[in-house]
Amino acid sequence: MPNQLLTAEEVAEMLGFNVEYVWRLAREHKIDVFILGRKIRRFTPDAVQKFIKDYTVTKEEAEHWEQEKHQTPQASDNNKDKPNTTIKE
Repeated sequence: MPNQLLTAEEVAEMLGFNVEYVWRLAREHKIDVFILGRKIRRFTPDAVQKFIKDYTVTKEEAEHWEQEKHQTPQASDNNKDKPNTTIKE
C-alpha cells in the first residue's frame, strides 16, 4: 500500500469515522490531502499514519486530563475579595 492513494471513504473506514468528519479533518489541515484536479482529493497511507501518530493520546495523558477535569479550581487569596464576574448569556 506504499504508493496507493485512498479516498475519503477508505480513510473513514480505516479510522472508524464518517466521511464528513474525514473531509472536516482535511479542511482543518489535520490530515494531509492531495488535490488532483478541481474535484478529486486523495489521501496517502502515510498521511493517515501521521494523523494517527499526531492525535493519539497515551493512557497517562488521558488519565492526567481526566484528573484535571474533576479538580475544582481553588480560590486564591488574591481573588477572595473580588466579586464573581461570570457573564451569563
